[in-house]
Amino acid sequence: MNHDLAINIDYWAVQEGKNNLWQLAGIAEFQNDLNQEYVSRIHGRPGDLGGGLYEFAIQVIANISIQDVAKLITDGIAFDLLKSGTKSFVLRPFLAAYEKLKARNTEREIDIHEIRFMFNDAEVVVSKICDNSIYESLGEIFQVLARDFDCLRNGDGEYPYTIQIPVFEDPEKTLCQFRVLLDVDETIEGISIANYMEYWGIY
Repeated sequence: MNHDLAINIDYWAVQEGKNNLWQLAGIAEFQNDLNQEYVSRIHGRPGDLGGGLYEFAIQVIANISIQDVAKLITDGIAFDLLKSGTKSFVLRPFLAAYEKLKARNTEREIDIHEIRFMFNDAEVVVSKICDNSIYESLGEIFQVLARDFDCLRNGDGEYPYTIQIPVFEDPEKTLCQFRVLLDVDETIEGISIANYMEYWGIY
């Protein structure tokens, strides 16, 4: 088991009867696969019929710094299989288990709504912008993060403590110039995976 990584997954599910949920095919196997590799927890809650069902909100707590992750990727190590001495950031088993779960549930739209990486020194929050966008883009996001990490420092040399990926320029600029996508009544159009490589929010 990888004790340097803990994974928590919450999602909304269809309620069946008074006290049960309509479960995804293979969800117990998915939980077992994660338990073999990580400290992990998966929790479904009854949700209203409509959008957002079976979209995972994921927290990954890693016992490694984002600066170490960036350096290892720059040195040529795959983003999902990082090891440095006693520290590691091994996502490959999770990604494989998630892909297997999706393959067993083709009639149900499983997706990742948000994944929050909590490193020793900072958080990286990646939000869904279109179908399957997070799963398909994580590798490229971490490559860009590693390549440009030093450029994210402010004038005092301080690195960010939170990175929000992506943010969008609000065409109306009524509340602020840049923001995340709205859950309802979104006015920004033409959204695609390419938007992950445009604007990031830095705190």
